[in-house]
Parts: sequence; structure tokens; C-alpha cells
Amino acid sequence: MSNPLQSIALWRAGEGAVESSVPLVAAGFGWWVAYTVASTPAAGRPLTPLELAVLLGACAALTSWAVSRQLHLVGRKKPRTALLTSLLFGTIGLLSMRPLAELRFTETCLSELGGGLARVTDIHTGAVQSVCQLNGVSGNSYLPGSLIFPNWSGDLTLPLLIFLGIVSSLSALGLRDWRLRPTRIPGKLYENLRLAPASGAAGVPAGPRPQGAAVQACGNATMWGEICGQIYSLEKEFEPGEWCPRCQQVYRRAERELSFTVVSLFTADVDVLNGLERMDTVSWRRGEPIPPDARISGRERWVALGTVSLPDVITVAQALSLVHGALSEWGGEESPDKEARERAVALAQQRASRICAWMWFGRHVDRLTYARPTDRVRFAIGPSRLKDLVGDTAEPLVLQLDIGLLPLELRVGFKKTFLDRDREAELQNSKLNLWIPVGPPDVPPAGPGLWVDRIEGDALRAWVSTERVRPDEARGVATPLPYQPYDPEVPVEHRGEGAPAIRALDIVRAGRLKSGEPDLKDDTPGRSIAEWDWLEWEQIQLLRQQALVMVEAREESR
Repeated sequence: MSNPLQSIALWRAGEGAVESSVPLVAAGFGWWVAYTVASTPAAGRPLTPLELAVLLGACAALTSWAVSRQLHLVGRKKPRTALLTSLLFGTIGLLSMRPLAELRFTETCLSELGGGLARVTDIHTGAVQSVCQLNGVSGNSYLPGSLIFPNWSGDLTLPLLIFLGIVSSLSALGLRDWRLRPTRIPGKLYENLRLAPASGAAGVPAGPRPQGAAVQACGNATMWGEICGQIYSLEKEFEPGEWCPRCQQVYRRAERELSFTVVSLFTADVDVLNGLERMDTVSWRRGEPIPPDARISGRERWVALGTVSLPDVITVAQALSLVHGALSEWGGEESPDKEARERAVALAQQRASRICAWMWFGRHVDRLTYARPTDRVRFAIGPSRLKDLVGDTAEPLVLQLDIGLLPLELRVGFKKTFLDRDREAELQNSKLNLWIPVGPPDVPPAGPGLWVDRIEGDALRAWVSTERVRPDEARGVATPLPYQPYDPEVPVEHRGEGAPAIRALDIVRAGRLKSGEPDLKDDTPGRSIAEWDWLEWEQIQLLRQQALVMVEAREESR
């Protein structure tokens, strides 16, 4: 969300249109129903005083609610204003309906019933009203024919007016702040701000602007249940008793700082990255331990851009904003690898996310040639505070900028046959890394870096798919087999048994043992990628921490 105020304005306009139009439509519909009933000739007898009071009272209540609600929405909230305006519009509606109902009754009598109008006097009240005379003799009071009365004569008695005035007043005062449904703006705003970029150095309320990522932060606990985290320049000196404008308390500097080495990928070309990983793939005979990685390519996947020290009370989004502000400074520093650093800085400025990143734990400077220098990683998202992601530790920390590419460790087995039938087939295991895209390839319309890693299950299955299974008769090809973990207790003669001609294979997520071999004993739901429909950041973090292994498919998943 690039402009919170604009979004709030749009949401409020939409909710206001609904809250304003529905009462008006309801009031108009109520008067239309009352007009239709009052102007229709009575089938038997006219409306009783009670029925008339209920009908007109409903119209008065709806009108008062609609009028007072409009005044409330535009900020005219005085009770007197709502009361007088509602009574005025209710009176206008009542006085307008009386002649209209009489006119409609006259048209119905003359055109539809084929009768004529006559004036009769009520012997009880002495009131004179119009009736529809059918089959009567004109001027003969002894042969009046059939007299059809309207449902409402148009008379307004004093008790009826008092009742309508009370109903209108109560509706105007009691329903003017009654919403059709609770507002959803706070929830929408929270969801958008949860994944919104921070302002970084531009969010400093007063004093000098921070240089790069050199900041201090307020560590007060706030009334809304979290740490303040307001950042200031490291050069700002606070007077004794000076308040922090965000938490409205005396400024108290956060004591703990976290130091990160910031790294990023040297390229965003997936084909180049996967080409390097194919060169560094490790294969070995089944039944033997894993050999050491050769790292034939010798190419560093990760480029160290610089180091930052940040207060642990700030959020990930604030930290990333400060880091992005320091990228230009790091790109201009003199160093032996200045050219590579400049390219990595330009790539990070163009593609790196402003709201999510990866944290590595431990020293991994000598493993930057690996796609996965460590499995001890944590996915950090915008509103999370650094102190909640990094506990009390003395280990070196690395902040990896995310440009939308994820390395997976894929372990498969395969059977390699040869055209020479006298040569025995080789059964081997293979360990390789595979890069897959989890972010947009181009800058989205919302702005650079406004995305969080996610991937669809079908897309992941397409990336990790292997060759189709072939029968044993096929020669000179490699056929996928399940990965076989190394177990020194299994006799050599039983290692690497041949596979049947047709098998069902599956890719599963597997944990690690101390020996580095995947743990295939776990059978929890979600272990197979065939069960994954859409991967959010929690599942993506597991993919970064664990290996994907090809195993025998379960019977029910074939």
C-alpha cells in the first residue's frame, strides 16, 4: 500500500455511500408501500386506526432515520438539528401522500372500476369523504348501488399525529448513529500496514537526519502494548526529560543493538544460478557416505555489501528501509571487489524487497559460494521486531536481502544405464541446489519491493519435476530412483538394490540428522509437495531450512 491516506479515503467513501444510500432507499420504499396501500380501494373495510398508525408510523420512523443519518454522516450531530429536520421531512411526506393517494383512488375508480365518485358523510364523525359508486342511480338516495371506500380517507386525527411525532422523534435521536454493519477500515488498514514499507530516515520527527543506518531508537513500553521503536539520528542529543512524540513519554534509549552483515545475490538470472548449481552438483554411489562438496564453479553467489548496527526494538521494515538508504554509500566504497559490489547494490536497489528478508545465524563468510550457506535461517517480515526474531546470542548475524529467488536443496537417486549391455548400471544419489522464483520478475505497479515471497503449488512442482520413469529395458538413459540415505549398519552387498521397472515417486520435505542425511521417518501432513496448493512464508521458511527428497510414493497418492 503506497498511500495509506488515499486508501482510507476510498474505503470511507465506499462505506459512506452504502450508509447514506440504504436509509434513503428504505425510506422511499416505505412511502411507496404506504402510498400503494392507502390509494387502493378497500376490498372489505378501510384500514382501522391501529393499522393506519402502524403503516404511517413505519414511514415516519424510516424517514427520521434516513434524515438524521445523513446529518450524522456530514457532521451535524446536534440532537435539536436531527429532531427538527426529521419532523419537517416527515410532515412533508405525510402531507404529500394525502392528495396523491386521493388522486390515485379517483383514477382507479373511473378508469379501472368504471364507477363514479360520490361524497358521503360519516354519521359518527361527520367527516365527508369520497367513495366510488358502482351501479347506483344518480340523485336517488334509495338506490345508491355499491359504495367502495378507500383504505385511508386522508383524515389525520390528533392521537395519530401525536403518535407519529413520538415515533419520528425517537427514531431520529435513537438511530442516527446506528450503522448497517461495523466499519472494516481498521482491519483493512492493519492488513495493509502489516506489509507496508517503513519510511526509514524520513520518519525521524525532529533533529538531524540519520546518516546511512546510524540511528538510535526509543525503548519505552507504550499504552497500545508494544515497544515504541521511534528512530532518531545517532547524532541527536536529548535534553533531560525530553519527550518522545510517538509514545508521549520521556525518551529512553534502547540499550541493545544487533550487528548484521548485509549480503545479496550477485545476479537475478535464474538460468545463470542454476547453471552454477549444476556444476557444483554432488553425486555418489548409493550406500556410500556423502563426499565433500567440490565447489567446481568457485563463484560466490552472495556479495557482502556492508555492515549495520541497529537497535533491536525497531521492526524489520524499518531496518530494511535504513539498509536501502545505506546501499548507495556502500556501492561507492573503495574495495578490491568494488565492481561486483556495485552490480549487487544496483540489483538490490532495483529488486530487493522492502518488507521481507532472511536472517542467517552463525559465521558463513567462507561459505558464500554456496546457494544455502546455512540451514539456520529465519524469514523476517515487516512488522516483526528484531528482538523477537533474534534472541540473546553472541553469534554473527547476516541479513540477506531478498530479490525474489529461493534456493532449494533437492536430493534424488537415479539409475544410469549404458548402451553397452555388458556394462553394469550405476545406482547413485545426487544432491543439488535449485533456484526458483518466489517474487515478481519485474517491479510491480505498487512500487519496488512491495511483495512477500509466495509460490503456487503447481509452480513448485513444475520446478522440481524430474525425468519421467522409464522401464528397465531403456539403455543409455538415467532413470529417477528414490534417494537412499547412508546407513553404515547395512551390509555392503545389500546396498543399492535394483528397482522394479515401474515405480511411483514423490518429492517430500525432510528434516536433517546430525550426519547430514535427511530424516525420512517423519510422516506428518504436508510432507509431500503433492499436498501443497499455495505456499505462504511459513512453508517457504521450511523449504529454506530443510531438504526436498525423492522417495517412494505412498499407495494413496499414486
